[in-house]
Amino acid sequence: MKGWFSYRGVIYNTLLFIYNLMVLNVLFIVFSIPIITLGASLNSLYVSAVELSTDRFTPIAKLFAWNFGQDFFRSTKLFVGLVASFFLISGLIYLSVFLNYSMLTFFIFFLFSYFLLILTIIFPINALYEGKISVLLNNSFVFLKTDLLTSIFLLILSLLTFVLIPIYFPQFILFHLLLGFAAMAFFQVKIIKKRIIELSKEGETDY
Repeated sequence: MKGWFSYRGVIYNTLLFIYNLMVLNVLFIVFSIPIITLGASLNSLYVSAVELSTDRFTPIAKLFAWNFGQDFFRSTKLFVGLVASFFLISGLIYLSVFLNYSMLTFFIFFLFSYFLLILTIIFPINALYEGKISVLLNNSFVFLKTDLLTSIFLLILSLLTFVLIPIYFPQFILFHLLLGFAAMAFFQVKIIKKRIIELSKEGETDY
């Protein structure tokens, strides 16, 4: 029992981990305020979450700030591309509904669902595997193809946490401000990293 309360014991480690998640969450929110920096902020969030999953004594503020500046242009370019794709697909959905092309509407809705799945996993995979944006997209498509169920699960969980809960339970907004984004990022990278290792051992995918 004494070891639980000792320096770097179970209690200490848990409290330090929660503190790091809170710091990471606040940094993500603050750095995302200008909107245009959201891509770099998301990238830093997930990279920092990866580090926390391996070393809970990481100086999280320093790590977040370093990654924010180090990969700013690449992650911003990725974010702008994703936003442009979102508006393009949304515009196609509106056009197909307006023109009453039911088959085209169904196809575009399918494309939009696929896009949402990619959106859910692309930043965690970006944090786990460095490379050009083309390589990142390929890795995301490979993961989606080989483990669709995990991707769907993470998408549903994200929609539940950041869309449905704030709408129907606004009192949980404090949780989002203190822990929500960082906790979700940590959970996502843990799940995706675990699944990639398992799939690699089974020979189903290779990154």
